[in-house]
Amino acid sequence: MHSKWFPWDFFKNNPKVVEADGKGIYAISVFDSFLESLLSHKLKRTGEFRVVVGTEFNQGWIDSNLSTMDLFSMGSTENYRLVRPEDADKKVMEDLISGEVKIDDRQFVMIFTSSSKIFDKMAKADHINTTKVEEPRFWEQGKYLSFLAREMGVPLGNDVHAYLLSAIPNTTGEYVHALRTIRLHSENPNQPMSLAQVKELVNETRVDQFALATLFGKRDKKSFFKSLIEIEMDFDALRMLFGFMQGHLTRILDPSYIKKKNRPSKYDKEIEMHSPLWKDTELAQEIHLFSTLELMAKEKNVLLKNRLRELYLSQY
Repeated sequence: MHSKWFPWDFFKNNPKVVEADGKGIYAISVFDSFLESLLSHKLKRTGEFRVVVGTEFNQGWIDSNLSTMDLFSMGSTENYRLVRPEDADKKVMEDLISGEVKIDDRQFVMIFTSSSKIFDKMAKADHINTTKVEEPRFWEQGKYLSFLAREMGVPLGNDVHAYLLSAIPNTTGEYVHALRTIRLHSENPNQPMSLAQVKELVNETRVDQFALATLFGKRDKKSFFKSLIEIEMDFDALRMLFGFMQGHLTRILDPSYIKKKNRPSKYDKEIEMHSPLWKDTELAQEIHLFSTLELMAKEKNVLLKNRLRELYLSQY
């Protein structure tokens, strides 16, 4: 069985991650390691799990610890949690998918923190319970921040909530850092901190994606890449920006969707204005470029900053 959830819905409907009487294989894919830590903490409260590290989960581990490929044939009553399943031996994981490694009246839980072909195969297997926790869309960041604040036990007033959304990059890491800072300096953890106090602790560092998109849309690539070099942005923030830019340029490539709107927004009107400035082949190349940059950011490639400098210098 395969399902997809946004974080706030999954945690609300699955407070224990897996029910005590829910036996079998559970594979969960999340988009951020902090969500993995939240899930792991909840699993610890659900019951006892014997931890198996992904790099150890191979044929040698099975030969050393089990008499057969039946993972629970030794009469053990333990449940298992596989840490870093991405690092596990592919053949053994394939055996889990095919059913050669059987889970009888036990739980075997694994949490993926990156895209994985193994997870994709598991999603197609009827005997494996797979869940994909999807990354919030940019218009759902308010829900996501509220979810994180609730999970971390940090009450937020409406004014502080709005300030954080506008002041810091909309990434899990930035949200968590800000919430931890607020919690650390809070005199009363049960009461929301005032906006004035939060502003003293959390500075405005968010980059305006739409402003950067405007620069690129009007072909001012020199200013665009200069901004990326000068502004301090972590890999998550860059990944989100590059993903946004692909969507933005796709709209410039085909702005026909605007004709279906009764009242085009200011953003839509800008799309129409910038569209004639580009050739289709140019936009296709730029979309491919941002796709490559997004992959580098996702992989946390240390050469990404150098690549951005090269792109900036190429504009001279």
